Amino acid sequence: MKLRFHERLLTVRERKGEGSARTVVEGSVNLPGHLPPAHRMVLVEVQVDRYRAHPEGDRILIEGACSVRAVYAAAPDEGRDRLGEAEREGARLRGQAEALFSASWPGGIPFTLLVDAEGVGPEDAVRVDVAVREVEWDLTAGGRQLDVDAVLEARAAAYAYETSRVPLAEGALPPGALVDPIQVRAVSLTPELTVEGHTAGELALSPAYPAAERILRVEAVPRVGRVDVGAGRLTAQVDMGYRILYAPLDPGEGQAILARFQAETPFELEASVNTLQEGMELQLEPLAVPVEASLRDQGRRLWVEAHPRFRCRPYQRLPLTLAERVQAEGAEVAERQVTPVLVELVADLERHQETTAVLELPRGKPLIEQVLDVTAQPLIESVHVGADRVTAKVVLACSLLYAARVDDDSRPLFHHHWPQALTVEVELPVPGAEPDMEAELWATVEQPVADLINRETTELHGQLVVRGRLTRRITPEVVAEAVSLPAEERPEATFIFVRVEPDDTLWGLAQRYGVSEEEVRACNPGLADAADPEAALHQLRKICLPGTRSLARETQS
Repeated sequence: MKLRFHERLLTVRERKGEGSARTVVEGSVNLPGHLPPAHRMVLVEVQVDRYRAHPEGDRILIEGACSVRAVYAAAPDEGRDRLGEAEREGARLRGQAEALFSASWPGGIPFTLLVDAEGVGPEDAVRVDVAVREVEWDLTAGGRQLDVDAVLEARAAAYAYETSRVPLAEGALPPGALVDPIQVRAVSLTPELTVEGHTAGELALSPAYPAAERILRVEAVPRVGRVDVGAGRLTAQVDMGYRILYAPLDPGEGQAILARFQAETPFELEASVNTLQEGMELQLEPLAVPVEASLRDQGRRLWVEAHPRFRCRPYQRLPLTLAERVQAEGAEVAERQVTPVLVELVADLERHQETTAVLELPRGKPLIEQVLDVTAQPLIESVHVGADRVTAKVVLACSLLYAARVDDDSRPLFHHHWPQALTVEVELPVPGAEPDMEAELWATVEQPVADLINRETTELHGQLVVRGRLTRRITPEVVAEAVSLPAEERPEATFIFVRVEPDDTLWGLAQRYGVSEEEVRACNPGLADAADPEAALHQLRKICLPGTRSLARETQS
């Protein structure tokens, strides 16, 4: 019996190091000349733009930039100078003191962040998450300059990827051969990457919404549907929803209107990724979405153009059958064993948890007349794998945009951000989980809504969804090759010639004929000098094998 198992190549990874760091980035941006100076900032948002991570010895250097966008109220006289005649008249009749404007500065504040991570090397692949935790600002230069301080937090991990050769105990066996199998739920992992799409289209305001005078803020929310993966490519169906804050053309409608558009510009995301293979799966996580909007049709239609970016996590599920032992009827069997490195999928993780956060305005903030918008952004602060469970600590950052209750009925807009509105512990039961396993999690909050409790307090409700996978590295001892050893003694001779069969190996020939691989190479100079002895073996029709030393001595005498 000769048995050599077919090998499969898998990509496995090992976590080399991880760490986190915080830094404060500072920067100043100036209002464009065509806009009036700011009298009061309604909201200032800082968003992490593109960044690059550079692994070094025991640390990771992160370089990038933050984009800034602001909605502000102009001084009464300055603001009215930019208004249309009808809007100015409405403001005069109502005593309205403010007009709202907006500005944005893509990549306006560069940053550098250094994360200490023991064990990281320059050749490792890096995964980085950078989040804005807090934002403070000041108006200077007569309301034409915005000075911004933002607290950034980075969490980084570095991985080494390697190719593992795994012998599979699959297919037909030689007559009389028996295999003791091992079942492994392996996964082949490849480095994460970022893909980008493009979508554009026209949105029509419903009759329930008044016509728009100016767009103040636009947000795009992608929802990923079906994902197809092929060799070197991916295709995903994506629906784009929008939230658009605008100043109405008719001032009698109020300062600002928030219009929601659900799945209004669907598109197909296509990307070429040379590491993708047939049979792979992937998870697409939306990142920041740069989006632009302009008004058409006298403020009844909006043209939007977005460039959504996604973090792509490719992997392949590979249920494998390996051989723990090989037997042959009526014969002794020699086995060549190997210890391949594998990443085994222990469990897919998913938990839906209803979440409630009480958002109370700080002292000095105007009272709430109407809630316009609420957002909730989860940040996984820590992950712990214990016996039969995975526990995640999730911090919820929440924001509230509202019209204030004031004496003159102007309903000015205000915004407040709670960087740590709620800390939630999410427990995912996983039978068989052990502390040495690795859990990879990501989180979203679906459909957050806010209920007004009183004029100072709202209650946010949403469904916190945590997804991920639990894996472990294993090194099983398995059989790569086996041969049966004849019961009778090998014929004594000084040397013999053996025909090379397609499935022969140096190890197998040595085992069958009771010699060492070194002796085979010594009798065949073409093998001894070859860079790849296995390939050189199959270029020969026959090879010479040594006989017993006793017979060789007798022949020489």
